[in-house]
Amino acid sequence: MAYSNWGAFVYCNGERRKDKEDVGVFEYHAVLGDGEIRLCGYKCYPKLLRLIDGKADEIDLSQFQCGDTTSYRGVIDGHVFEAYQNEDDNMLGLNLIEPDGKEWTSTCGFEYGAGHMD
Repeated sequence: MAYSNWGAFVYCNGERRKDKEDVGVFEYHAVLGDGEIRLCGYKCYPKLLRLIDGKADEIDLSQFQCGDTTSYRGVIDGHVFEAYQNEDDNMLGLNLIEPDGKEWTSTCGFEYGAGHMD
């Protein structure tokens, strides 16, 4: 269920993961990943987190910026990730491949996703 006017759909290896949509403990609309590195979406903004001893530390995405201010791509601790924004449409696309090969995808947006479209 979406909170506020924002929402997301999250998939792992093509299967929907409702438990990763609107995750209250992280306060994100989308949380991709099961390991120490998580790629998250809040409204139409990406966040990259490292979990250590139950605490989430944000990783500065600026080091992974791709020429403009709305897309990011990189590899961290064997996790390959990409985040791209479309600010005109208030949408965010997220992709994460974990070291074990799990492929995560998500789209977050305004009046989009769980609770808005299902």
